[in-house]
This record gives sequence, structure tokens and C-alpha cells, in this order.
Amino acid sequence: KVFIFIRNPIKALPSVVVENTMVKSYQFRKSWILKYFNVDLDEFSNPFDRACASILYWYKLCELKPVEGVVRIDDLGSIENFLKEIGVNNSDLIGGALATPIQNTAELKWMGDGGGKVKPLLNEDSWGCMNGTLREKIIQLSEAYGYDEPSLFLS
Repeated sequence: KVFIFIRNPIKALPSVVVENTMVKSYQFRKSWILKYFNVDLDEFSNPFDRACASILYWYKLCELKPVEGVVRIDDLGSIENFLKEIGVNNSDLIGGALATPIQNTAELKWMGDGGGKVKPLLNEDSWGCMNGTLREKIIQLSEAYGYDEPSLFLS
């Protein structure tokens, strides 16, 4: 069974900006997106545009496969449904999985090495500097997966 694991695409933008500075990770995603969609992530000079394109095309790539379902990793109900769907019936195991704190470990990952990569803020300024078409597409992607977006970015 194939499932798409997703988190709120708009809220993921700052983390992906940082992830795009990791050469192996970025080159891996860049090569697959170029191969399937003929889109070169390097053509986006704004780091938030590059992150947005990376998210949009990565999920588009995932959607090319026949999918059993979607797991919203920032939604405990979605995680519980996924565990039941794959046959986990042990209530203790499900309870343990749901009790695990949902946290963004990117800050720990980047800050722990002393070199410290700071995630940029996604605010009105950074949102407003993004390509309008990309903004609209990531809003559509977010809505398609059931996320309500912060009104700050939609005004």
C-alpha cells in the first residue's frame, strides 16, 4: 500500500527553505522534479519560491502513483486512521503512537550541530515577495489536503 505523508504545505515552507541548503537532499529532489516535470528548481531565485516549487512538484510526483490514502502527520486523527488502515489493531500501540509529541525537529536538526541554520520567518513580507502563481498553487494544494490557511497570508 502506498500512502502520501503530508504536513501543512504552507507551514512547511520555512523548513524546506532550510532543507534546500542541504546539498544531498536538494539535489535528490531537484533531479526527480527535473526528470518528471522538466522544472529546474535552480531557476527560482527567491528561496521561498524555490521551497514552494519543491513542495508542489514533490507532492505532484507522489500523486503519480496509485495511492491508498493520505496521512496528515500533524493531525492525530489522520495518524490513527492510517494505523488502523494498515492493520494496527493494538490499542496500546496506537495510544503510544498518538502520545508521541508532534514536533518540528528541523530546528533541533539544524541547531544541534553548533553551525546553526535558522529557519526564516514566513510572514507578510516573505509571503508577499513570493511569485503569485506559486502562492495560489500552494494555497490550492493546502486546501486539497484539507488545511485551513492562516488568514494573515490570504489578505
